[in-house]
Amino acid sequence: MEQQAQTIADSPPPIAEPPINPAQAFREVMGCLPTAVALVTGLDDGDNPVGIVVGSLTSISLEPALVGFFIGTGSNTWPQIERSGRFAASVVASSMAQGLAHFVANRDDRFAQIPLDTSPGGLPIPREAAAWIECAVEGTHRIGDHDLIVGRPLALAGRADSIPLVFHSRQFKIVSAAG
Repeated sequence: MEQQAQTIADSPPPIAEPPINPAQAFREVMGCLPTAVALVTGLDDGDNPVGIVVGSLTSISLEPALVGFFIGTGSNTWPQIERSGRFAASVVASSMAQGLAHFVANRDDRFAQIPLDTSPGGLPIPREAAAWIECAVEGTHRIGDHDLIVGRPLALAGRADSIPLVFHSRQFKIVSAAG
């Protein structure tokens, strides 16, 4: 069977008009990429839970085991977590959607709707998390207007039957299993 080459005329239309604001266009196009939702947590100087939502948690290396995420250089929360040299990164489960919406909308009492447990090292982790990894900060690397935070796992756990929450087109969404 002979395949026909697709020409530019056969290509689907672009998602957006040519960019008037390149940064905004970049954000809109990258918004088409669904990302996992993770909650990075730690303790502030008063041993109170603090956290920040990230969409960039990823495995970096198997040997040695390393994970990482990106955080904006203007973050006020990350320096509070970083001071201890440890953090917990939790994969947000779909059952946490309402609690996470409260978390991102409220500066005060962010964890009011997210029940917490404690990692072996004493860090706050969401009780309903699909998975969590307690890490020592291995390194921080400036890349553009973000820092790449690299962590070395100290303890971890996960639930294979959990459904993760994703972020897509500026919204939290629940992935359903195809049947």
